[in-house]
This record gives sequence, structure tokens and C-alpha cells, in this order.
Amino acid sequence: MLTRRTNQGGSVTTFVVIGVILIFGLIGTVYFVNQRAQQARKEQSIAATEKEKANKAPVKSSESTKPAGESNTSKVPVTESEGSSSSSDLPATGPNSSLVELIGIYSITMAVVAYAMSLRKLSRSL
Repeated sequence: MLTRRTNQGGSVTTFVVIGVILIFGLIGTVYFVNQRAQQARKEQSIAATEKEKANKAPVKSSESTKPAGESNTSKVPVTESEGSSSSSDLPATGPNSSLVELIGIYSITMAVVAYAMSLRKLSRSL
């Protein structure tokens, strides 16, 4: 009885070690991207707050320097940034975070399927 032995099947421990390394890499990447996104949102909100303060400061000082005889019914133009300040305070959402998660799930699923297929081929050839 002659058994044919090939080294193409791979080792279970090799698959597990590579899978664990890839999972840790994926988790680290998602964590890093999440931290960078939070920092960017903080910087944007700080910049928006400072811009609003800068836009509102000259308007208040010009109203307080009017003579007592004049009424405060003069029209002050409203800029775009003041009128749409509530929309800039909304958090940024979208498919970016979901896309990273879907890529991770797809990668893990494909690795498991490839492992199962190679295991079946190996068992059939023996």
C-alpha cells in the first residue's frame, strides 16, 4: 500500500496562528481608525465653536456702542455659518465604520471557507 503524501495541506496550527495575527491586526486597525476619527471630530467641533464665538463677538460689541437715541431695529445680516450652526454640530455618520467591519467579517469568513475547502481536499486525496 503506497500512500501519497504532499506538503500542500498546511498545518492547523499555521492556520490558527495566521488567523489570530490577522484578527489582532484588524482589531488594532479598527481601534486606531476610531481614535483618529474621534480626535478629528473634537478638533472640528472646537474649530466650529471658536468660529461661532468670533462671528458673534463683533455683532454684540457693535450693538452695545449705539447711541441711546437709536433703536435696535437695524438689520444685521446673518451669515451662512451662523444660520447653519446646528447642522455642523451633528455627528458625521455614514458607511465608513460599517465598511471596515464588513471587510473584517468578509476576510474572516473567507479564511474559514478556504480552510474548510483545503481540509476537504486533503481528506479526499488520502
